[in-house]
Amino acid sequence: MRKLKYILLFVILIFGLNSCLTTMVGWGICEQYGCTPSPKKNDIDGVEIFAKENFLEFKNYFESLKKRESEKVKAGNNETFNITLPKNFILKKFDKTDYYLYDKEKKIGFFVIEDSRNRDKKYIKNIFNGTDRENYKLININKEVQTLRNDRGLILKLKKLSENYYASASFYENDEHSKEIQEIYDYLLEKM
Repeated sequence: MRKLKYILLFVILIFGLNSCLTTMVGWGICEQYGCTPSPKKNDIDGVEIFAKENFLEFKNYFESLKKRESEKVKAGNNETFNITLPKNFILKKFDKTDYYLYDKEKKIGFFVIEDSRNRDKKYIKNIFNGTDRENYKLININKEVQTLRNDRGLILKLKKLSENYYASASFYENDEHSKEIQEIYDYLLEKM
């Protein structure tokens, strides 16, 4: 009976150590290679990846985008809004109530359209209204698009689309292609 207890204890220790060892190995792999998938061109803010991968093609894409016809798109949950987008653009849904702009033709993702009624997104309405800008400072307002900057160099562009829906684009002003990213975001936001 005593040997059986020792054997059972020994078996439990082996499995316990193995699970700890497995956890440590998994943690090491995540630390080395990362556990979150890397962003892709067709995800939110994919246009920034596109600009980094092939800047010349990005510049040509923006010029061709300006030549596209426009079309009205209707969206929203419990509250609808209409926006004007270049042809072949759609609003892809993510989360339950939010969207992001997506170019079906080139398979490129852009900025988000957020529902401020969502508990986690109420801050966007407060920033836009100026009631709680946290550490953002208003730089300018052009064609109903507010441009703000925080103390870390993050540029935030906001446009109110309806009572509760806001278009929100952001990028760091020190990024390699920030000027060009800002141009394409301005074009799309102002056109809405």
